[in-house]
Amino acid sequence: MNFEVLDSHRVYSGATLQLAVDDIKSSESGVTSKREVVSKDGFGMVIPLASDGDIVCTELFHYPHRQMEISFPMVSMNKGEDPESIMRVELEKQLGFRAGRLVKLAEIHELPECACSVGHLYVAEDLRPVPKQRGADEATRTVVRHTELELRKKVRKGSIRSATVIAALHHLLDFQERRRITRSSAAENTDGTWGCPLFPWLPALPLRPSRGKLLMAMFAAVLAFLLLGRSPRARLSQARLLLGVRSCKQNRQQGLSVCPFSGSS
Repeated sequence: MNFEVLDSHRVYSGATLQLAVDDIKSSESGVTSKREVVSKDGFGMVIPLASDGDIVCTELFHYPHRQMEISFPMVSMNKGEDPESIMRVELEKQLGFRAGRLVKLAEIHELPECACSVGHLYVAEDLRPVPKQRGADEATRTVVRHTELELRKKVRKGSIRSATVIAALHHLLDFQERRRITRSSAAENTDGTWGCPLFPWLPALPLRPSRGKLLMAMFAAVLAFLLLGRSPRARLSQARLLLGVRSCKQNRQQGLSVCPFSGSS
C-alpha cells in the first residue's frame, strides 16, 4: 500500500451493508484525502445446468431499479460460513434442485472501486428435483430456462445489465469452452494411437495426437519440397529415393526381373 489510514468513521450501519469514511495520507506525496467505502456482506451465486444444456435462471424483482431482472440463485453470507454448503441449500430452497456436482468457478469482487464485497461463484450439475421451500420473495421470483445463445443475445441487447450476472455468465462460458476442448482432446487419443487423416486405411500408430500432428507437418513439408522445389525429373528421383523405390533400369542392372512400376520383367 502507498497510503496510511489516519482515521475511519462509520457513518451508516445497516442489515447488509455499512458505509465508512476514511481519512488517508499518501506515503509518496504526503497529501491527505477522504475515501468513502461500502462494506457489503459476502454472497454466493450458483448457475444450474440442466441435463439438456439449458441454463436455469431466475427472474426476480430488484427494488433499487424497480424492475424484474434475470439472475442466478444467490444469497448473502456471513463471515466464516462455507460457501459451497450454503449454495447447495439455497439451490434447493429457490429452485427445488439438488446438485450432484458443484464446481467453483471464481471469486467475484463487486464494485472494487468503492465497495468491499466478495462473491463465490459455482456451477451446479447433475440436478435432481426436490421439494422447494417457499421464501419471502417467492411471489416475485420466476424460474426460467435459457440456452447459452439466448443469454448471449440478452446481454448484447441490454436485457441483462447486472455486472455480477454478466461476470458470472462469462465464467460459465469459459468453463464450458475449456470442458469442450478437454473432451475433444481426450476423444482423439482414447486408445493411445493416432490415425492419419489423409490415409485412413493405414494402420493407426502408437503416437500421441500432438506427435501425430507433428509427423503430418513434416510429411507436408517434404511433399511441398518435392512438388515445388525441383524439376519434374529431379522430383521423381527424389521421391523414389525418399520412398526407397528403385528404378526399373537399376533392377535390371542388378538382375532383378520385376519392374516395381509396370509389374513386368
